Amino acid sequence: MSIPTFAPGRNPSFVVPVETDFPHTRQVPIDPAGTHVIAHTLRGVDVVRLLYNGCVEDEKDYIESFFHHHLGPANQFYWLPPNKVASPLDAAPELDVVTVGGAPASQRTYKVQYTWWDPTSEEETKPSPEGSQTVESGDCLTVTVPHFPNAVGAWRVYAGESTPELQASVTTRTWTEPVGGMNTGTGGPPSANTLHPAKLYGLLGKVQKTYRSFGRWDLAFEVVEEWFNG
Repeated sequence: MSIPTFAPGRNPSFVVPVETDFPHTRQVPIDPAGTHVIAHTLRGVDVVRLLYNGCVEDEKDYIESFFHHHLGPANQFYWLPPNKVASPLDAAPELDVVTVGGAPASQRTYKVQYTWWDPTSEEETKPSPEGSQTVESGDCLTVTVPHFPNAVGAWRVYAGESTPELQASVTTRTWTEPVGGMNTGTGGPPSANTLHPAKLYGLLGKVQKTYRSFGRWDLAFEVVEEWFNG
């Protein structure tokens, strides 16, 4: 089933308290040889009441038409909440080295940052704090980032000897420097956070419509976050 994206052209008329915390885990030992990891959610699933007050006719028609015509049997849709994904301002990347055949035959020291990134919208957060790693001849740099925030599935690595520049867009948590060396001239990380990744929601009931005056309408409806969207 194709899942549509709800894009009414403006945010709801109030700040929506949509959380972006990642579900943390806790480790519980089960025997001396190993550890069992149990998911430990720090918050419940979000139920959000959306209010679009003072809609003009075109806005009203779009919202009504979207939920009337486009939703499938599960009433699922993607929506961009107005609050952004937090930039990783307090977590520098984890840096290490690995020996790789054909790696550059010189010692170098890299400055490294990362950002959270959405490959569909190409929106991106501000960068993390800068880390530094010296890499010996025959070795390549490895960069590992923390667990992705909820509804984020990719990140970008910025690295360079004089200043961090874009090296790759990555969907796994660890990236390794290519044996051909680092890119140059690709530009540094953004100075502003623009990342509003789409989150999966389901419509809980019908859209309530009230005529206000002068051709304007108030619309209200509730949606529930589909938690296991990842």
